[in-house]
Amino acid sequence: MKKMFNLAVEEGYLEENIIRKVKNFSEKDTLKERILTEKEEEKLMENCSDTLKSIIAVALNTGMRRAEILNLTWSQVDFKNRRIRVEKTKSGKVRHIPINDDLFKQILNLKSENGQSAFVFFNPATKKPFLDMKTPFKRACRISGIEGLRFHDLRHTLATRLVARGIHIKTIRDLLGHFSVTVTERYAHSNDEQKRKAVEILNKKSDKTGQDSDKW
Repeated sequence: MKKMFNLAVEEGYLEENIIRKVKNFSEKDTLKERILTEKEEEKLMENCSDTLKSIIAVALNTGMRRAEILNLTWSQVDFKNRRIRVEKTKSGKVRHIPINDDLFKQILNLKSENGQSAFVFFNPATKKPFLDMKTPFKRACRISGIEGLRFHDLRHTLATRLVARGIHIKTIRDLLGHFSVTVTERYAHSNDEQKRKAVEILNKKSDKTGQDSDKW
């Protein structure tokens, strides 16, 4: 809206931008935080179709966006180097994502089953990529008793799990395809257990020598 009023000023329709001093709300304030727990993941996988299960596995192990996964082709999968080349990205930049052992096994199975198609995931009726997985994903969540989870939250989950395992934030940024670390930090939320472990490091009794640091 500010841009519209600025254009009106430039064109001579207004003398000044009347909302120039209106402050924008921070995007962080509207960010919905929802991380899939490991127990929830197990339950969700039990109630998914084989196709949806594989799609979720790709999301949780690569951090790829929904559209990137649904439009993934076999030509983007480098079996020799075990990595995925993500081409049509939100940033417009190509990125390469390594494939871990667990996901690689699933991809090999998919290749043996769906290798006749150019796409890794496709609708059997149309032979084309799925337009969306919202309905089956919501159904699986409902059956599993999981509330408030969106498919995009799987990216949040990956980032949070990597942070919990000590992976550098810049590495996570590159995996997710963000322009800056600031954007990535919005997805990487510390949980209470991580915070507790962090402050326990400062505990005098945690010193390896077993001596009180006040006696140095």
